[in-house]
Amino acid sequence: MGVTMSKTKVAFEVVSSLAFEEAVSRARAALAAEGFGVLVEIDVAATLKAKLGVEREPYLILGACHPASAHAALQVAPEVNKLAETLLILSSSFNTRVDSARALIGILDPPPQVAAVTPPDGAVLNTAQPRLTVSLANEQVDQVASLAIDGLTVPLTVEGRDYVADLAQAQISLEEGHHSAVFQVIGRDDQLDVKAWSFTVETQDPAGAPRQRARSSARPRRTRRTMA
Repeated sequence: MGVTMSKTKVAFEVVSSLAFEEAVSRARAALAAEGFGVLVEIDVAATLKAKLGVEREPYLILGACHPASAHAALQVAPEVNKLAETLLILSSSFNTRVDSARALIGILDPPPQVAAVTPPDGAVLNTAQPRLTVSLANEQVDQVASLAIDGLTVPLTVEGRDYVADLAQAQISLEEGHHSAVFQVIGRDDQLDVKAWSFTVETQDPAGAPRQRARSSARPRRTRRTMA
């Protein structure tokens, strides 16, 4: 079986020498083996023929979901339902050079999306140098992220799907009171997600000296995730 895999702007694409029906059967088996169930099935070719009288090559969309992963993600962030379904698109195109059909399988590559932040929105902290974590619902390579607290860009490190800002390590101290944080992540093709939240610092410096909010003249820094 000849297989060629490539990455388009919005999806992963596999071209197989299998006949269309065989490719569909194997795709279903592969999904099931990984714990995915098919929730939605759309026969685009049949629908177009019924509605418009248009004849076209086989084109099938399978909407698959991994129940355990979906449940875990929804417990963290209900809005992650935008990404709960994986779309597997199968089509057939005719290759005149070898006079045979081939199967084209595509899996949509979703944009980056923030699933959770720590500390959560509205939290009250007893430290002026908290560790902030932004967890993503999905992971991409070549994505660029930045985090600003009260308009000041702070350095980020990457830990798996999490972006971490350790203010103690960065030697940044926050003053007492209310603080606003804004995180943004830009994926392929300028896909953007922004998360804004706030928290309060309520602690006194043991030495009794007033805390000063960190200031910097440095240009904003972004953290880029790249494929090894």
